[in-house]
Amino acid sequence: MDSYHKKFIPSSHWKEILCSVDYTHNEQFIIVACTKHGDLIEFIIDSELNTVKDTNSIDIDNFNVQVIKVFFALHDPVRVFYLLHTSANELIIVQKINNVLKIKEKIYKVQKFEILDSNKSGSPQVSVWYANSKEPNLITDFSDQLSEQIHSSEPCDKLANVLKIQLKMLSDKN
Repeated sequence: MDSYHKKFIPSSHWKEILCSVDYTHNEQFIIVACTKHGDLIEFIIDSELNTVKDTNSIDIDNFNVQVIKVFFALHDPVRVFYLLHTSANELIIVQKINNVLKIKEKIYKVQKFEILDSNKSGSPQVSVWYANSKEPNLITDFSDQLSEQIHSSEPCDKLANVLKIQLKMLSDKN
């Protein structure tokens, strides 16, 4: 666990935490941690007292999270997502809605992921590389638009990918 985070997180949690990250949003300082027991915990810090004033948690059912990244979807309103990459190459996407944590999606066989402006739109997206890929296979900003990269020039493959994207968009709305 990050030694800076030890200043804020109660010592009873120290041995349980695998990894942690912090960020500031809406004038709140928040530390997000994954535990050996398969939980993701948000520690909301009181900036005046430097103590935990509130917590949120969710059972992510994974005991091997290695990396946590925070993604801000720049929509109206701004939405917060936690991207958790495990040692088994699983990407767990947790969405924060009205201070409630919810698993949005799990993606398997993920070699790596990055947060960058892949589409040159001026806003960040999450780029996901599946196992053995040299280019991202999936690019998303978690809006209603999902962009899967098409690496084939075959018309049938392109049509299949377009249909797959549309199906994904429809299933996300339900």
